[in-house]
Amino acid sequence: MSAVEFPDVVGLLVDHLGDRVHANGYPDAHVSDVYRGDSVEVWLQRDGGASQDVREFPRIRVNVFHEAQTAVEVDAFAQRISALMRGSAGYGPIKRVRQLTGPTPSPDVKPRRYMLSELPLVGSTLTIA
Repeated sequence: MSAVEFPDVVGLLVDHLGDRVHANGYPDAHVSDVYRGDSVEVWLQRDGGASQDVREFPRIRVNVFHEAQTAVEVDAFAQRISALMRGSAGYGPIKRVRQLTGPTPSPDVKPRRYMLSELPLVGSTLTIA
C-alpha cells in the first residue's frame, strides 16, 4: 500500500522568502508563520487547498506589515513580497505560483497588505508497511 506525503509548504516559504527578502532590500524584515508584531513583517499561513493524486494545491495567505511613513512605502514592500512569492516557482516541490488576490490594503492597527496565492506542488510517495 502507498500514500502521498506533501511537504510543509509554509515552512519552505518561510525559509526561502526570509533569505530572499533580506537580500532584496529589507534586511530587518521578519518572515514567519507566527505573527509577532514587528515593524516590518511578513506573516504566512496556509488557508486551505485541495489535493489530487500526487499533486496538492495549497492556498497561502500572505499578510505584509510595514510601519512606513507613507502608503507608497507600504505598497512598495508589498509589491516586493508579491514578486518574491511569484518567483518561488521552481523552489523545491513548488511547481508554480498563482497570485489570486492582492496586494490589497487591509485595515489594521498598522499598515497591512493582504495577498492570497495558490502554489501547486508535488508530494512524495510513501510505502506503508
